[in-house]
Amino acid sequence: MDNDRKRQLKQSYKERRPEMGIISCCCQPTQDTFFAWAKDTQAMINSNRFQLFAGSHPNLLLQKLWDAHGQENFQITIFETLPYKEDCDQEDYTQDLQTLLEICLAHHPQAQKMLNRQ
Repeated sequence: MDNDRKRQLKQSYKERRPEMGIISCCCQPTQDTFFAWAKDTQAMINSNRFQLFAGSHPNLLLQKLWDAHGQENFQITIFETLPYKEDCDQEDYTQDLQTLLEICLAHHPQAQKMLNRQ
């Protein structure tokens, strides 16, 4: 791959707008649900799956449920998305995502926070 193509790909990656929002991880047998905010929902889902498979998820209860019930009894999904503000040059949506997480938790009092490392 030539240098111009590499430069174009890097620039495209930097300019992309990944889907951001709230992800949900639900243990089907127990109905325990965990929410986390994410600036890139697909990356967060992949990261959580990897940590759970490796037995190293920072949320010990979630890891315990995963170990007891297995992958086939979990549903990890995008629960809510946060749209980008088109008429605004806002670059950091952290506060908006944290607020959205609190709203989701208020509407689902049985749910718990997953730990965010962003």
